[in-house]
Amino acid sequence: MVVKIMCVISLLYLVPSLVGQGVNRILKIDATVVKNFLIGNIFIWALFQLVTVPLVLLKQNFLIVVAIINIVTFGICLWVLFEEVIRKKGKSIRLSYWTSKFTRLSKADVFALVVMFGMIGWLLYKIISLQHTDADDSRFVVNAVDIVRTNRMFLTDLITGQHISTWIGELIKDVTAPWAVYIAYYAKMTGISAVIIAHSVLPISLILCAMSVFWLISGEVFKNNTTDRSIFMCFVVLLNVYGSFSVYSVEVFMLTRIWQGKAVVASVAVPAMYLLCMWIYENDGKWSYYILVLMLNLSMCLMSGMGLIIGAVMLCGLGIVYGIAKRNIWMTARLWGLCIPNAVYFLINELQPNLN
Repeated sequence: MVVKIMCVISLLYLVPSLVGQGVNRILKIDATVVKNFLIGNIFIWALFQLVTVPLVLLKQNFLIVVAIINIVTFGICLWVLFEEVIRKKGKSIRLSYWTSKFTRLSKADVFALVVMFGMIGWLLYKIISLQHTDADDSRFVVNAVDIVRTNRMFLTDLITGQHISTWIGELIKDVTAPWAVYIAYYAKMTGISAVIIAHSVLPISLILCAMSVFWLISGEVFKNNTTDRSIFMCFVVLLNVYGSFSVYSVEVFMLTRIWQGKAVVASVAVPAMYLLCMWIYENDGKWSYYILVLMLNLSMCLMSGMGLIIGAVMLCGLGIVYGIAKRNIWMTARLWGLCIPNAVYFLINELQPNLN
């Protein structure tokens, strides 16, 4: 059990943070702990989409996905560790480096941060205690369990349990939005049941991704005012805990089924798209932010077919608004160009019944 817990901590928290550090270094973006964790997850989601969809279409073994993901992510981690430990001589992991940051905080900042972390802890407790099973388990979780068990991806009839030669019914949607493979990967790597990964383990990581997005958004609004940013985060937590005015609201999806791809789209990806587009608006000449948006757009395609459509709509709409506001048609063209993957996946989805 201890080994499994260590694997979970490493794969869901340490690896994304190191990958995010590497991506930020390559794209020459100022890195912070929160930004590294969020961008690392976005990169991993995009990588899953790019790797998994072609292999699903070719009906390849799930272990090939596991191998490619491990090679890329662990390769980046080793490179980052080499840079930080050998080149920078461990500057960012020294106690003095972090102490200097905390000493600049006022008493009001410290108090606000303590309250904020307490509220986020309360939110995590609510989410873990409120996770429930519903009809979607028979698709997402069963797919993940079957992928781990058989090493086949979406080639089992979920009703009869029999092997099928091509995709039928709801499985057609999963070919271009293979979120179940993401869940299955962590089940395979940790040795923990895919059911437990989906309902108990993954929600914590995904909620921290959502909180990371809103923390970074607060930085755009309140700049370096730690107290105001912390108060903003407390209101975000309260809105999500007490926003259950409908079973279809974003708040209910976050609290009860954050592990589902469509819930991640609503709770993490859509706010993150606004955040990245804010960065693009402020740095429209910097291509690195467009690459981040492309990665997030691919991530939305991984999560759900709904994410595929929403990502394209957001980019097209923001392209028009930003083009007018900046009086720069090339900015519009660049944002519209980021929708090309959406068009490709949409065509694949439409042509699937003819694939055998």
